[in-house]
Amino acid sequence: MLIFVIGVIVLELAWLLITQTWDRVKDIGSAADLQRTGQGAFGGVLLILLGLELLESLRTYFTEHKVRLELILVAATIAVGRHVILIDLEHAGGMQLVGVSALVLALTTGCYLTKRSFRENG
Repeated sequence: MLIFVIGVIVLELAWLLITQTWDRVKDIGSAADLQRTGQGAFGGVLLILLGLELLESLRTYFTEHKVRLELILVAATIAVGRHVILIDLEHAGGMQLVGVSALVLALTTGCYLTKRSFRENG
């Protein structure tokens, strides 16, 4: 079912890129417009990448009967990165930005420590 969802997202993103790219390019009149257009495109790509990471996590769980912490942290980092890209900085509150920053720091520290632990125990 997850493969189907990822496939639909890929097809929808491709359709949107094909049908709306020219309209969006014509409407870009400032750097802010360009930024909003780029944010939407990058957000869509990261959504696909997030689905693929979740698929890999499930595959690993069902084949090895283990939950790999590294895959979970990478998927969470991608999800938070997507959220960071899509944040409307003009309307975001200071505490929201501090919270997201703390979350990014915690996830990346967790990824680093996990990889370091695997190298030392490897």
